[in-house]
Amino acid sequence: WGDLAGWFFVGIILAGIITTLLPSEVIESYLGGGLSSMLLMLLLGIPLYICATASTPIAAAFILKGVSPGTALVFLLVGPATNETSLSVLVGLLGKRATSLYLVSIALVSIICGLGLDLIYVGMGISAVAIVGQAAEIVPVSVQLAATLFLIVISIEPVWQKISSSLMKIITNKQS
Repeated sequence: WGDLAGWFFVGIILAGIITTLLPSEVIESYLGGGLSSMLLMLLLGIPLYICATASTPIAAAFILKGVSPGTALVFLLVGPATNETSLSVLVGLLGKRATSLYLVSIALVSIICGLGLDLIYVGMGISAVAIVGQAAEIVPVSVQLAATLFLIVISIEPVWQKISSSLMKIITNKQS
């Protein structure tokens, strides 16, 4: 958990920003579904340096704002697999051609899976926004609060260690 806690809270904060600041109408018009929204999500997700831990709450926030489940799936698949760091390592290990094939393969498979997921939702008449809303009602508020407090308690030390080590690096670099 120590390695994931910081990223988890980054994802929660970004999800909160998306939920509160981005208008649903804007999100739905660009990312509501279909091939064009998935291509747009590819452009957003490929260069983003985000791990799977942080991308999950962000994808949930997108769905609450009207993004199709398939488009959110594209974000979940592409973001962690194609960030700048992993691509630079792959170029060094495999070369530019193999990395390009890797990138194209991930993009194609993600879009195919996203389109398939959207077809399933449409075919079954399921509203992703309604499903996400219902899930929050299943768990009692007291359990939600207890789980939140538990996550905060177990996250204090690892997050503090990350912050303090980052601050020490900054201070050390300025002194040099």
